[in-house]
Amino acid sequence: MLDPFTYWSRMMAVSFDMAQTALRASQTMSASRDVIDKRTDMLRSAMSDPVHADHAELGRMVPEKLAAFSSAGNAMIDGWLAWNRALMEETRHVGAMAMRGRAPTASEWMALAARGQAFGLTAAESSARVGAATLKPVHAKAVSNAKRLSRRKAG
Repeated sequence: MLDPFTYWSRMMAVSFDMAQTALRASQTMSASRDVIDKRTDMLRSAMSDPVHADHAELGRMVPEKLAAFSSAGNAMIDGWLAWNRALMEETRHVGAMAMRGRAPTASEWMALAARGQAFGLTAAESSARVGAATLKPVHAKAVSNAKRLSRRKAG
């Protein structure tokens, strides 16, 4: 079994990781708002003067979203598959224990409790990693676009 200090330390690390992901989600939303504002103005200008429109910037809109959301989806699926494998392993272990044809011994119960505790902690850590990995490509693109467009407008 994990000692209480190790368990608490790892759960605190998960909390900090999730707080960092929440901060990045907030940054993503703020950057997205700025990018949408700038690009809406570009679209408005392009509608009134298509010859002088910023076709390079307009041409980035769909491909960059496809790339970012594809990467995010891949990260989510990879995390989900890893979690599913771990869950199936735990299910297999409990099933094997149930199929022994006898009641579990005290040490088997203790081992099962320790596995359950470790599995829960690992699932929390995995969830934090998957959340961060899923947000990462969308956050990176939104923030870089906001920075690039704000410099361009100011310049």
